[in-house]
Amino acid sequence: MKYIRTAARLFVGAVFILSGFGKAIDPLGTVYKLEEYFEVLHLDFLNSLSLVFAIILCSTEMIIGFNLLMGIRVRITSWFLLVFMSVFTLLTLKTAIDNKVTDCGCFGDMIILTNWQTFWKNIILFIPTLVIFLQRKNYLHIFSPILQWSVSALFGLMVILLAVYSSYHLPLLDFRPYKTGVNISQGMSIPAGSPVDEYSFSFIYKKNGVQKEFDLEHLPDSTWQWIETKQKLIRKGYVPPIHDFSITTLGGQDITQMILNDPGYTFLIIAYDLKITEKASFSRLNRLAASVDSVNIRFYCVTSSTFEVIDDFVKEVRPEFQICTADNITLKTMIRSNPGLMLLKKGTIIGKWHYRKIPEKMKGDLLSFSVSRIRAAKSGWITAGFITGFFLFITLIYLLVFRFCKKTALFGS
Repeated sequence: MKYIRTAARLFVGAVFILSGFGKAIDPLGTVYKLEEYFEVLHLDFLNSLSLVFAIILCSTEMIIGFNLLMGIRVRITSWFLLVFMSVFTLLTLKTAIDNKVTDCGCFGDMIILTNWQTFWKNIILFIPTLVIFLQRKNYLHIFSPILQWSVSALFGLMVILLAVYSSYHLPLLDFRPYKTGVNISQGMSIPAGSPVDEYSFSFIYKKNGVQKEFDLEHLPDSTWQWIETKQKLIRKGYVPPIHDFSITTLGGQDITQMILNDPGYTFLIIAYDLKITEKASFSRLNRLAASVDSVNIRFYCVTSSTFEVIDDFVKEVRPEFQICTADNITLKTMIRSNPGLMLLKKGTIIGKWHYRKIPEKMKGDLLSFSVSRIRAAKSGWITAGFITGFFLFITLIYLLVFRFCKKTALFGS
Protein backbone atom coordinates (compact mmCIF):
# COMPACT_ATOMS: atom_id res chain seq x y z
CA MET A 1 0.00 0.00 0.00
CA LYS A 2 2.98 2.28 0.57
CA TYR A 3 3.80 2.36 -3.14
CA ILE A 4 0.16 3.04 -4.09
CA ARG A 5 0.01 5.93 -1.60
CA THR A 6 3.23 7.40 -2.99
CA ALA A 7 2.19 6.95 -6.64
CA ALA A 8 -1.20 8.59 -5.97
CA ARG A 9 0.43 11.53 -4.20
CA LEU A 10 2.99 12.14 -6.93
CA PHE A 11 0.52 11.68 -9.80
CA VAL A 12 -2.13 14.04 -8.44
CA GLY A 13 0.52 16.53 -7.35
CA ALA A 14 2.04 16.64 -10.84
CA VAL A 15 -1.37 17.12 -12.51
CA PHE A 16 -2.26 19.98 -10.16
CA ILE A 17 1.11 21.68 -10.69
CA LEU A 18 0.68 21.45 -14.47
CA SER A 19 -2.90 22.69 -14.34
CA GLY A 20 -2.08 25.60 -12.03
CA PHE A 21 1.01 26.60 -14.01
CA GLY A 22 -0.99 26.75 -17.24
CA LYS A 23 -3.31 29.28 -15.59
CA ALA A 24 -0.61 31.21 -13.68
CA ILE A 25 1.33 32.18 -16.83
CA ASP A 26 -1.87 33.30 -18.56
CA PRO A 27 -4.26 34.63 -15.91
CA LEU A 28 -6.22 36.75 -18.41
CA GLY A 29 -7.04 33.58 -20.33
CA THR A 30 -8.44 32.17 -17.09
CA VAL A 31 -10.36 35.42 -16.57
CA TYR A 32 -12.05 35.05 -19.97
CA LYS A 33 -12.93 31.44 -19.18
CA LEU A 34 -14.34 32.34 -15.76
CA GLU A 35 -16.48 35.05 -17.36
CA GLU A 36 -17.91 32.39 -19.69
CA TYR A 37 -18.81 30.26 -16.68
CA PHE A 38 -20.31 33.25 -14.85
CA GLU A 39 -22.49 33.99 -17.86
CA VAL A 40 -23.73 30.40 -18.09
CA LEU A 41 -24.38 30.25 -14.33
CA HIS A 42 -26.00 33.72 -14.35
CA LEU A 43 -23.31 35.13 -12.04
CA ASP A 44 -22.28 38.02 -14.27
CA PHE A 45 -22.01 40.33 -11.24
CA LEU A 46 -18.78 38.46 -10.35
CA ASN A 47 -17.01 39.55 -13.55
CA SER A 48 -15.31 42.44 -11.78
CA LEU A 49 -13.62 39.93 -9.44
CA SER A 50 -12.66 37.42 -12.13
CA LEU A 51 -8.94 38.32 -12.03
CA VAL A 52 -8.85 37.81 -8.26
CA PHE A 53 -10.62 34.46 -8.64
CA ALA A 54 -8.20 33.46 -11.42
CA ILE A 55 -5.16 34.15 -9.22
CA ILE A 56 -6.73 32.35 -6.25
CA LEU A 57 -7.61 29.37 -8.46
CA CYS A 58 -4.15 28.87 -9.97
CA SER A 59 -2.47 29.50 -6.59
CA THR A 60 -4.68 26.96 -4.83
CA GLU A 61 -4.02 24.33 -7.48
CA MET A 62 -0.27 24.80 -7.43
CA ILE A 63 -0.04 24.86 -3.62
CA ILE A 64 -2.06 21.63 -3.40
CA GLY A 65 0.15 20.08 -6.07
CA PHE A 66 3.36 21.28 -4.43
CA ASN A 67 2.31 20.04 -0.99
CA LEU A 68 1.52 16.62 -2.42
CA LEU A 69 4.79 16.36 -4.35
CA MET A 70 6.84 17.47 -1.33
CA GLY A 71 4.77 15.49 1.19
CA ILE A 72 3.90 18.68 3.07
CA ARG A 73 0.93 18.68 5.48
CA VAL A 74 -0.75 15.89 3.54
CA ARG A 75 -3.53 15.45 6.10
CA ILE A 76 -4.76 19.02 5.71
CA THR A 77 -3.96 19.17 2.01
CA SER A 78 -6.03 16.03 1.36
CA TRP A 79 -9.15 17.81 2.66
CA PHE A 80 -8.59 20.74 0.31
CA LEU A 81 -7.93 18.26 -2.50
CA LEU A 82 -11.14 16.32 -1.87
CA VAL A 83 -13.31 19.45 -1.72
CA PHE A 84 -11.62 20.89 -4.82
CA MET A 85 -12.09 17.70 -6.86
CA SER A 86 -15.69 17.22 -5.69
CA VAL A 87 -16.76 20.73 -6.66
CA PHE A 88 -15.02 20.76 -10.04
CA THR A 89 -16.10 17.23 -10.97
CA LEU A 90 -19.73 18.23 -10.50
CA LEU A 91 -19.14 21.50 -12.33
CA THR A 92 -17.51 19.77 -15.30
CA LEU A 93 -20.39 17.28 -15.45
CA LYS A 94 -22.87 20.16 -15.70
CA THR A 95 -20.68 21.85 -18.32
CA ALA A 96 -20.48 18.66 -20.38
CA ILE A 97 -24.25 18.16 -20.27
CA ASP A 98 -25.13 21.79 -21.06
CA ASN A 99 -22.22 22.22 -23.52
CA LYS A 100 -22.50 26.01 -23.31
CA VAL A 101 -18.78 26.48 -22.60
CA THR A 102 -16.52 25.12 -25.34
CA ASP A 103 -13.73 23.85 -23.07
CA CYS A 104 -13.00 24.03 -19.37
CA GLY A 105 -9.61 25.73 -19.59
CA CYS A 106 -8.28 23.32 -16.96
CA PHE A 107 -4.71 23.52 -18.26
CA GLY A 108 -4.96 26.97 -19.79
CA ASP A 109 -3.99 26.77 -23.46
CA MET A 110 -1.29 24.12 -22.89
CA ILE A 111 -3.73 21.22 -23.22
CA ILE A 112 -7.21 21.65 -24.72
CA LEU A 113 -9.83 19.11 -23.68
CA THR A 114 -13.47 18.77 -24.65
CA ASN A 115 -16.06 19.02 -21.89
CA TRP A 116 -16.59 15.25 -21.69
CA GLN A 117 -12.83 14.59 -21.79
CA THR A 118 -12.48 16.99 -18.87
CA PHE A 119 -15.20 15.22 -16.90
CA TRP A 120 -13.71 11.76 -17.43
CA LYS A 121 -10.27 13.17 -16.60
CA ASN A 122 -11.68 14.30 -13.26
CA ILE A 123 -13.31 10.91 -12.67
CA ILE A 124 -9.96 9.19 -13.24
CA LEU A 125 -8.19 11.74 -11.04
CA PHE A 126 -10.77 11.20 -8.31
CA ILE A 127 -9.53 7.63 -7.76
CA PRO A 128 -6.03 8.59 -6.52
CA THR A 129 -7.64 11.54 -4.72
CA LEU A 130 -9.69 9.08 -2.64
CA VAL A 131 -6.55 7.00 -1.99
CA ILE A 132 -4.76 10.10 -0.68
CA PHE A 133 -7.72 11.14 1.47
CA LEU A 134 -8.38 7.69 2.96
CA GLN A 135 -4.67 7.11 3.60
CA ARG A 136 -3.93 10.66 4.79
CA LYS A 137 -2.96 9.56 8.31
CA ASN A 138 -0.38 7.11 6.97
CA TYR A 139 1.76 9.72 5.22
CA LEU A 140 4.89 10.48 7.20
CA HIS A 141 6.25 14.00 7.66
CA ILE A 142 10.02 14.20 7.36
CA PHE A 143 10.39 17.88 8.24
CA SER A 144 9.19 19.99 11.15
CA PRO A 145 5.77 21.70 10.98
CA ILE A 146 7.30 25.19 10.81
CA LEU A 147 9.48 24.14 7.88
CA GLN A 148 6.52 22.64 6.02
CA TRP A 149 4.31 25.68 6.51
CA SER A 150 7.14 28.06 5.59
CA VAL A 151 8.10 26.27 2.36
CA SER A 152 4.44 25.98 1.33
CA ALA A 153 3.86 29.68 2.05
CA LEU A 154 7.00 30.64 0.11
CA PHE A 155 5.85 28.61 -2.87
CA GLY A 156 2.37 30.15 -2.72
CA LEU A 157 3.85 33.64 -2.63
CA MET A 158 5.98 32.93 -5.71
CA VAL A 159 2.94 31.58 -7.59
CA ILE A 160 0.92 34.70 -6.75
CA LEU A 161 3.78 36.94 -7.88
CA LEU A 162 4.06 34.96 -11.13
CA ALA A 163 0.32 35.29 -11.78
CA VAL A 164 0.28 39.00 -10.96
CA TYR A 165 3.31 39.63 -13.18
CA SER A 166 1.71 37.66 -16.03
CA SER A 167 -1.51 39.67 -15.72
CA TYR A 168 0.45 42.89 -16.34
CA HIS A 169 2.52 41.49 -19.23
CA LEU A 170 2.15 39.03 -22.07
CA PRO A 171 2.38 35.34 -21.03
CA LEU A 172 5.92 34.01 -20.55
CA LEU A 173 4.97 31.00 -22.65
CA ASP A 174 2.43 31.34 -25.45
CA PHE A 175 0.50 28.17 -26.33
CA ARG A 176 -2.14 29.89 -28.44
CA PRO A 177 -2.35 29.59 -32.24
CA TYR A 178 -1.36 33.26 -32.64
CA LYS A 179 2.07 33.05 -31.01
CA THR A 180 5.09 34.88 -32.42
CA GLY A 181 6.60 33.15 -35.47
CA VAL A 182 3.29 31.61 -36.64
CA ASN A 183 2.07 32.20 -40.18
CA ILE A 184 -1.67 32.85 -39.97
CA SER A 185 -2.40 31.65 -43.50
CA GLN A 186 -0.70 28.32 -42.81
CA GLY A 187 -2.57 28.07 -39.51
CA MET A 188 -5.84 28.44 -41.41
CA SER A 189 -5.05 25.83 -44.06
CA ILE A 190 -6.58 22.35 -44.07
CA PRO A 191 -4.19 19.53 -45.13
CA ALA A 192 -5.26 17.39 -48.07
CA GLY A 193 -7.11 14.25 -47.05
CA SER A 194 -8.16 15.65 -43.67
CA PRO A 195 -11.48 14.34 -42.34
CA VAL A 196 -14.48 16.59 -42.88
CA ASP A 197 -17.61 17.08 -40.81
CA GLU A 198 -20.13 14.25 -41.17
CA TYR A 199 -23.84 14.91 -40.76
CA SER A 200 -27.03 12.91 -40.71
CA PHE A 201 -30.21 14.38 -42.17
CA SER A 202 -33.83 13.75 -41.34
CA PHE A 203 -36.91 15.21 -42.99
CA ILE A 204 -40.20 16.18 -41.41
CA TYR A 205 -43.29 15.68 -43.61
CA LYS A 206 -46.98 16.21 -42.94
CA LYS A 207 -50.06 14.40 -44.23
CA ASN A 208 -53.65 14.55 -43.02
CA GLY A 209 -52.59 16.68 -40.06
CA VAL A 210 -49.98 14.13 -38.92
CA GLN A 211 -46.24 14.91 -38.92
CA LYS A 212 -43.68 12.15 -39.41
CA GLU A 213 -39.88 12.04 -39.59
CA PHE A 214 -38.10 10.23 -42.47
CA ASP A 215 -34.46 9.53 -43.26
CA LEU A 216 -32.85 10.12 -46.66
CA GLU A 217 -33.39 6.55 -47.86
CA HIS A 218 -37.08 6.35 -46.97
CA LEU A 219 -38.64 9.56 -48.22
CA PRO A 220 -42.45 9.58 -48.62
CA ASP A 221 -44.37 10.03 -51.86
CA SER A 222 -45.64 13.31 -53.27
CA THR A 223 -48.84 13.17 -51.22
CA TRP A 224 -46.82 14.26 -48.17
CA GLN A 225 -46.01 17.91 -47.54
CA TRP A 226 -42.42 18.79 -46.55
CA ILE A 227 -42.16 20.80 -43.31
CA GLU A 228 -38.47 21.03 -42.40
CA THR A 229 -35.06 19.37 -42.66
CA LYS A 230 -33.02 18.53 -39.55
CA GLN A 231 -29.24 18.26 -39.55
CA LYS A 232 -27.18 16.53 -36.87
CA LEU A 233 -23.39 16.44 -36.59
CA ILE A 234 -22.18 12.84 -36.32
CA ARG A 235 -18.42 13.28 -36.48
CA LYS A 236 -16.36 16.45 -36.27
CA GLY A 237 -13.82 16.91 -39.03
CA TYR A 238 -10.39 18.52 -38.92
CA VAL A 239 -10.40 22.02 -37.46
CA PRO A 240 -7.29 24.10 -38.28
CA PRO A 241 -5.57 25.88 -35.36
CA ILE A 242 -6.73 29.23 -36.77
CA HIS A 243 -10.25 29.08 -38.17
CA ASP A 244 -11.86 32.39 -37.26
CA PHE A 245 -9.45 35.08 -38.43
CA SER A 246 -11.34 37.69 -40.43
CA ILE A 247 -10.95 41.48 -40.51
CA THR A 248 -13.53 43.84 -42.00
CA THR A 249 -13.48 47.60 -42.48
CA LEU A 250 -16.25 49.77 -41.04
CA GLY A 251 -17.57 50.00 -44.61
CA GLY A 252 -17.99 46.23 -44.79
CA GLN A 253 -14.95 45.36 -46.93
CA ASP A 254 -13.15 42.12 -46.03
CA ILE A 255 -9.41 42.92 -45.98
CA THR A 256 -8.24 39.64 -44.44
CA GLN A 257 -6.36 38.35 -47.47
CA MET A 258 -4.95 41.77 -48.26
CA ILE A 259 -3.34 41.84 -44.80
CA LEU A 260 -2.13 38.24 -44.93
CA ASN A 261 -0.59 38.64 -48.40
CA ASP A 262 0.88 42.10 -47.86
CA PRO A 263 4.63 41.91 -48.67
CA GLY A 264 5.21 44.91 -46.41
CA TYR A 265 4.62 45.29 -42.70
CA THR A 266 1.26 45.50 -40.97
CA PHE A 267 0.67 46.69 -37.43
CA LEU A 268 -2.54 45.47 -35.81
CA ILE A 269 -3.73 47.23 -32.66
CA ILE A 270 -5.94 44.65 -30.95
CA ALA A 271 -8.57 46.28 -28.73
CA TYR A 272 -11.42 43.80 -28.34
CA ASP A 273 -13.50 46.25 -26.26
CA LEU A 274 -12.95 49.99 -26.73
CA LYS A 275 -15.07 50.75 -23.67
CA ILE A 276 -12.53 49.23 -21.28
CA THR A 277 -9.36 49.60 -23.35
CA GLU A 278 -6.41 51.51 -21.90
CA LYS A 279 -7.00 54.75 -23.79
CA ALA A 280 -3.85 56.43 -22.43
CA SER A 281 -1.71 54.03 -24.49
CA PHE A 282 -3.22 55.32 -27.74
CA SER A 283 -1.16 58.49 -27.52
CA ARG A 284 1.94 56.30 -27.86
CA LEU A 285 0.29 54.30 -30.62
CA ASN A 286 -0.47 57.51 -32.52
CA ARG A 287 3.17 58.58 -32.22
CA LEU A 288 4.31 55.12 -33.33
CA ALA A 289 2.03 55.25 -36.37
CA ALA A 290 3.45 58.65 -37.29
CA SER A 291 7.06 57.45 -36.86
CA VAL A 292 6.65 54.51 -39.27
CA ASP A 293 4.55 56.33 -41.86
CA SER A 294 5.47 54.56 -45.10
CA VAL A 295 3.83 53.00 -48.15
CA ASN A 296 5.25 49.64 -46.99
CA ILE A 297 3.85 49.84 -43.48
CA ARG A 298 0.14 49.79 -42.63
CA PHE A 299 -1.63 50.43 -39.35
CA TYR A 300 -5.04 49.08 -38.33
CA CYS A 301 -6.94 49.04 -35.05
CA VAL A 302 -9.14 45.94 -34.81
CA THR A 303 -12.04 45.77 -32.36
CA SER A 304 -15.32 43.97 -31.76
CA SER A 305 -17.04 47.05 -30.33
CA THR A 306 -20.24 48.46 -31.79
CA PHE A 307 -20.24 51.37 -34.27
CA GLU A 308 -21.61 53.66 -31.57
CA VAL A 309 -18.73 52.84 -29.22
CA ILE A 310 -16.25 53.23 -32.07
CA ASP A 311 -17.62 56.71 -32.87
CA ASP A 312 -17.21 57.83 -29.25
CA PHE A 313 -13.69 56.38 -29.20
CA VAL A 314 -12.68 58.20 -32.39
CA LYS A 315 -13.92 61.52 -31.01
CA GLU A 316 -11.93 61.04 -27.81
CA VAL A 317 -8.67 59.50 -29.09
CA ARG A 318 -8.50 60.86 -32.67
CA PRO A 319 -6.58 57.82 -33.96
CA GLU A 320 -4.00 58.11 -36.73
CA PHE A 321 -5.00 54.74 -38.17
CA GLN A 322 -7.94 52.93 -39.71
CA ILE A 323 -10.36 51.06 -37.43
CA CYS A 324 -11.69 47.63 -38.44
CA THR A 325 -13.77 44.92 -36.82
CA ALA A 326 -13.27 41.24 -35.99
CA ASP A 327 -14.70 38.53 -33.74
CA ASN A 328 -14.47 39.19 -30.01
CA ILE A 329 -13.11 35.76 -29.03
CA THR A 330 -10.57 35.85 -31.86
CA LEU A 331 -9.19 39.17 -30.62
CA LYS A 332 -8.95 37.90 -27.03
CA THR A 333 -7.07 34.86 -28.31
CA MET A 334 -4.65 36.85 -30.47
CA ILE A 335 -3.10 38.83 -27.63
CA ARG A 336 -3.66 39.09 -23.88
CA SER A 337 -3.80 42.86 -23.75
CA ASN A 338 -6.42 45.52 -24.39
CA PRO A 339 -5.01 47.14 -26.40
CA GLY A 340 -2.16 44.99 -27.62
CA LEU A 341 0.10 45.51 -30.61
CA MET A 342 0.92 42.86 -33.22
CA LEU A 343 3.34 43.15 -36.15
CA LEU A 344 2.79 41.03 -39.29
CA LYS A 345 4.75 40.47 -42.49
CA LYS A 346 3.07 38.40 -45.22
CA GLY A 347 0.82 36.85 -42.58
CA THR A 348 3.63 35.87 -40.19
CA ILE A 349 3.45 37.24 -36.65
CA ILE A 350 6.87 38.76 -35.99
CA GLY A 351 6.17 40.87 -32.91
CA LYS A 352 3.68 41.25 -30.03
CA TRP A 353 3.53 43.89 -27.30
CA HIS A 354 1.46 44.45 -24.19
CA TYR A 355 0.19 48.03 -24.00
CA ARG A 356 2.63 48.68 -21.15
CA LYS A 357 5.52 47.81 -23.48
CA ILE A 358 4.44 49.55 -26.67
CA PRO A 359 7.46 51.35 -28.21
CA GLU A 360 6.97 54.96 -29.18
CA LYS A 361 8.98 54.48 -32.36
CA MET A 362 10.82 51.73 -34.21
CA LYS A 363 14.56 52.12 -34.51
CA GLY A 364 16.54 50.63 -37.38
CA ASP A 365 15.41 48.14 -39.97
CA LEU A 366 12.10 46.41 -39.21
CA LEU A 367 13.34 43.11 -40.65
CA SER A 368 16.26 42.81 -38.25
CA PHE A 369 13.97 44.06 -35.49
CA SER A 370 11.39 41.36 -36.26
CA VAL A 371 14.04 38.63 -36.14
CA SER A 372 15.02 39.78 -32.66
CA ARG A 373 11.37 39.62 -31.58
CA ILE A 374 11.04 36.01 -32.77
CA ARG A 375 14.21 35.08 -30.91
CA ALA A 376 12.88 36.80 -27.80
CA ALA A 377 9.65 34.79 -28.05
CA LYS A 378 11.58 31.52 -28.29
CA SER A 379 13.53 32.47 -25.16
CA GLY A 380 10.29 32.25 -23.18
CA TRP A 381 11.07 28.60 -22.45
CA ILE A 382 14.47 29.67 -21.11
CA THR A 383 12.77 32.22 -18.87
CA ALA A 384 10.31 29.65 -17.55
CA GLY A 385 13.16 27.20 -16.95
CA PHE A 386 15.12 29.87 -15.11
CA ILE A 387 12.14 30.65 -12.85
CA THR A 388 11.66 26.94 -12.09
CA GLY A 389 15.37 26.42 -11.43
CA PHE A 390 15.55 29.50 -9.25
CA PHE A 391 12.64 28.31 -7.12
CA LEU A 392 14.12 24.83 -6.74
CA PHE A 393 17.44 26.39 -5.72
CA ILE A 394 15.77 28.60 -3.09
CA THR A 395 13.76 25.63 -1.81
CA LEU A 396 16.90 23.52 -1.54
CA ILE A 397 18.71 26.24 0.42
CA TYR A 398 15.65 26.63 2.63
CA LEU A 399 15.54 22.90 3.38
CA LEU A 400 19.26 22.77 4.17
CA VAL A 401 19.03 25.75 6.52
CA PHE A 402 16.10 24.29 8.44
CA ARG A 403 17.72 20.88 8.59
CA PHE A 404 20.81 22.49 10.11
CA CYS A 405 18.66 24.45 12.54
CA LYS A 406 16.85 21.30 13.56
CA LYS A 407 20.12 19.50 14.26
CA THR A 408 21.32 22.39 16.39
CA ALA A 409 18.01 22.33 18.30
CA LEU A 410 17.01 25.82 17.15
CA PHE A 411 13.66 24.41 15.98
CA GLY A 412 11.72 21.58 17.48
CA SER A 413 10.33 18.65 15.54
